[in-house]
Amino acid sequence: MSDESLIEIMMREAARAMPWGIMILVLILFSGMWLKQEAKEDIQFASQTMIRDVKAAALDPAVFVPLKRKVKEAIQYTAHTAIQEAKDAVLQSDTFVPLKHEVKKAIEYTATTAANQYVRAQRDLNGKQ
Repeated sequence: MSDESLIEIMMREAARAMPWGIMILVLILFSGMWLKQEAKEDIQFASQTMIRDVKAAALDPAVFVPLKRKVKEAIQYTAHTAIQEAKDAVLQSDTFVPLKHEVKKAIEYTATTAANQYVRAQRDLNGKQ
């Protein structure tokens, strides 16, 4: 065996591996920057394509009129469903009484708060005169 100690062998091998490590690190950095640039260009291309296609679809009467009708129907359906569910909830006896009580409390609280704010505003105005 050689007369070198374990530390000397490790130092020699670390010095031999260091240039390879630096080279790999540089390659990783360059490839990372390249990938970042490619991703940025891909995102820009996708967003521009989407904007172009949406604009073309919005300006095309053959697409816009049926789309407008579908949106109108969707809004009407949603409003109708919401109204029906609200009616059903209000007309159920077990929900109506607590709901009526909660609405009454909310109205009382709002009226009390508004009255207090009015009184405070009047005091402030009277105090400034």
